[in-house]
Amino acid sequence: MQQNRHKACAFAGGGIQTFRPDEPGTTPPDEFDFTLPEDTDLFAPIFRNADDGSTWSLNDVWQEVQAALNPFGDISKGAPPIIRTARVPYSGNVVIDHGGSTHLLGHVFLGVALWVEPEMIPLEDAQRVEYGSSEAPAIQRVEFVSKRTLPRDWHMSLQMPKDSTDIADLRTGGNWPDSEG
Repeated sequence: MQQNRHKACAFAGGGIQTFRPDEPGTTPPDEFDFTLPEDTDLFAPIFRNADDGSTWSLNDVWQEVQAALNPFGDISKGAPPIIRTARVPYSGNVVIDHGGSTHLLGHVFLGVALWVEPEMIPLEDAQRVEYGSSEAPAIQRVEFVSKRTLPRDWHMSLQMPKDSTDIADLRTGGNWPDSEG
């Protein structure tokens, strides 16, 4: 049996603190000036740099959080979702439109539910192949293919010479993404 682990996440809420240049320190995370609606389009460019006009989305913020941290690092496979909140600071040059007004950002609090889904692939479902030539010994290969539908198939393969009993001859390979999120 082969087990794949799929990282999964869902938007669990977003809070906005406006830029407060006159306040010392950082305000507590539960003191939002407003929250983002649950149906916020995660790919809509809702943030805009006031200096250069560049825009980005909540998904872009999430990608940056994942690049800087390892939010899935201690999440057990098959465990219930864990909600984590990332605080992303801005220095007063980023704006968001909300409620008919434009606001300078101080912090974005991005709440994300995280979990790791195990996928069991029984040996009976694996593809078995044997191949060889007159110049080389026969090779046996077993390939486990994920049921996930993605732009490309995920699979893991194990192969070794047909007559080998030495674990050192075992080779692995696969086609899986470096990260999911």
